[in-house]
Amino acid sequence: MAIDNKGRELAQKLAKDFSYENLENFLFTKGFTILKERLPYFEDEFSKYLTIQELYNFAELSIDHQPVQFFTIKTDEIITERSSKKRQFEIAKRLLRVFYLNIGLFIFYDQNKNFRFSLVFKIPYGTKAEYSYYKRFTFL
Repeated sequence: MAIDNKGRELAQKLAKDFSYENLENFLFTKGFTILKERLPYFEDEFSKYLTIQELYNFAELSIDHQPVQFFTIKTDEIITERSSKKRQFEIAKRLLRVFYLNIGLFIFYDQNKNFRFSLVFKIPYGTKAEYSYYKRFTFL
């Protein structure tokens, strides 16, 4: 998925002003199918990690017949460079398990429109799996 000029413009717009509309425009140009399915039944389940205000299964894409889901998670916690990477990673892993996915894209964001974009994936080893390292594949 090479970023063309339009994709670059949309990515810059999203980075400057995070909104569902800007996110939807960017993902649509990358071939994602937009779902915007609210998942309220998980919000309380993750309260031991952080308080979630909204959780959406936002979009999906298939890469080499492998489903990739895109989730957006609005939290009460301010997103900073040092905030909650590990706790956010635990939520991402749980969502991958619940939806039987090997790979997912996650945006954790706050009321100030700060956001962390993370790629989390698992690597199967026989009947077990290891997850990507939580400090890697993240953009703030």
